[in-house]
Amino acid sequence: MAYAFRSKMTDGFFFIALDKVAIKISQENVTWHIMDGRVLYNCDAAFINEKTLRVLEGAFLYASAFKNLTNILLICARDKKTKEILSSEQLFFHQSFYNDIIDICTVPALPPYKDLGFTEYKKPKLFAVFTHSYNETTMLKLWERYYSRIVPYKDLYVIDHGSEIDPSQYLNEKTNIIRLPRGGCDHNNISQFCGYFQRFLLTQYKWVLHVDTDELVVCKGGLIEYISKNSDVKAILRSTSAINIVHKKGEESIDPQKLVTEQRGDFIDCRAAYKKPALASIPVTWTIGFHIALESPIIDVTDMCLVHLDEVDINIKLARNTSWIEVEKSEFDEKRVGCLNRTTEYEELMSDWEGRETKKIPSWMQGLF
Repeated sequence: MAYAFRSKMTDGFFFIALDKVAIKISQENVTWHIMDGRVLYNCDAAFINEKTLRVLEGAFLYASAFKNLTNILLICARDKKTKEILSSEQLFFHQSFYNDIIDICTVPALPPYKDLGFTEYKKPKLFAVFTHSYNETTMLKLWERYYSRIVPYKDLYVIDHGSEIDPSQYLNEKTNIIRLPRGGCDHNNISQFCGYFQRFLLTQYKWVLHVDTDELVVCKGGLIEYISKNSDVKAILRSTSAINIVHKKGEESIDPQKLVTEQRGDFIDCRAAYKKPALASIPVTWTIGFHIALESPIIDVTDMCLVHLDEVDINIKLARNTSWIEVEKSEFDEKRVGCLNRTTEYEELMSDWEGRETKKIPSWMQGLF
């Protein structure tokens, strides 16, 4: 799905973040359109990076009227010659499309303090890490074990979304746990409360990292060392690589008290979407799944890799699949966030895993997690 948004005041432009483009599109050979049912609205659009379009406001003058439409809207690429629709994605409008985003900390002082001007608040801490969790145990232990070697426990935050077992029973007493009431699983809502919480942490920390419980950001030379060298940079950082550590036949179940690299030796490469814009010194608005950030600039860091533990243990994977299938979902998730290909059968899943080509975990990662 695609999102129309404004990240700041622009001179007659807004932006559309594309989730995926089904084909390799040549900018010279296509025209862009918003489709409402069978009606096509022309967009004067051009790529500013591989997945973001800049759209001329004048070519979409009555865009705000779409707020009240009930039809599903699509952003479409159409061949200039044949008029064939080459690619289309469902289009959503982020709230910034309709309302300017104002950060009170960037507004100069008003009378009677106008003569004081603007003084940026000196943030007391460099780096915080947070995640969101529901009924996780082993993964959350692995998450805490890794990140507590980078920052103190008191700079780790877990948003617990109504788990049956309170994480405070098995995490360090200094790790911060924020308990939310349990509602139906809704990925839009998850993106929303994580986005708000990231902004909250940024009031006191220069850099904030958000990851899922099964995601570890590793960096050559050290993550905290990289952040310290770039402490004053204002940007969103994205890893240039992403890997998934795999459980091979014959390997024991994972022990959260030991390093993963002592128990697993192989990985598979992940698709580009799993590199994720996770680390930021500016507020971030994530789309569902945290694969896309609407703000900019986004910097790709060569020495940074996002390590996924989704397949580090087949029994944990099967349990999570079962939980995902059975969990109560919102109407949004029922319609738009499927649970296809989430097998709950051991032999079926292991057979799928065994058929893949794997690589060895690089030496520089050994001992990091």
